[in-house]
Amino acid sequence: MKVKKNLKRNIVMAAVLLFVCAAVYLNWSYNNRQGTADSAMVRAEDEAMTAANEQYLETVAEQERAAEASAPAYFASARLTRQQSRDEALNLLETAAAGEGARLWTPRARKDRSRAG
Repeated sequence: MKVKKNLKRNIVMAAVLLFVCAAVYLNWSYNNRQGTADSAMVRAEDEAMTAANEQYLETVAEQERAAEASAPAYFASARLTRQQSRDEALNLLETAAAGEGARLWTPRARKDRSRAG
């Protein structure tokens, strides 16, 4: 029984070793078929990558300039809106204070009214 078990293990190990050797040979033959790197092709790829990188950096810089240009306009608009809201609130208060039924409310006046009633 032990001999049969060892035999199976040895056959499996030999098959795995055979597959690994075949993979190494195929990888080696594939790399040899491709040849060495062509210096002109490498230079062309480097130039293309440099051009693409420069174009990307220019695009990012344009987007940043556009964002910086729009920021002051946004804050000016927000300031104007806030000022208009304050002016409207102030006009409403002045109108309410100038009305005939308007009277000054103080904590003391409230106490006096509660004692009178």
